[in-house]
Amino acid sequence: MTDQRWRQLHPSPDLDPGFRWDIDGRARFLHKGFVVNVLIRQATQDDVPYYRGDIQALEFSSNDVILVGTVSLDGVELSHAEFGADITDPHLMGEALISVLDEAVDDARGQVERLMRRIADIDTKSN
Repeated sequence: MTDQRWRQLHPSPDLDPGFRWDIDGRARFLHKGFVVNVLIRQATQDDVPYYRGDIQALEFSSNDVILVGTVSLDGVELSHAEFGADITDPHLMGEALISVLDEAVDDARGQVERLMRRIADIDTKSN
């Protein structure tokens, strides 16, 4: 999988253009200037149904995984994104990774913008 929008930072960032997980199912990527921590975990029955593209998966499979992406700045978690995929399908895994990275970064930017507006409102009212 090759996508120039992200770069893997952990683990094994210098391997082929695919992506890797450490033994605990964790990875770290640089995406649009943000560090996104990604956890891959086995999907549970509680995760069903989740969406894979336009197809709603209604049945639980042992191949189903959930990718969870978070962005933190200065120790504050700003976003949390999840996307499901079939671990045996490289195309779906790649789509899930890009979706998680995009959503996590977009949510982090949105959260910071909301906080900045809120602080500006507070400052305006306190003056």
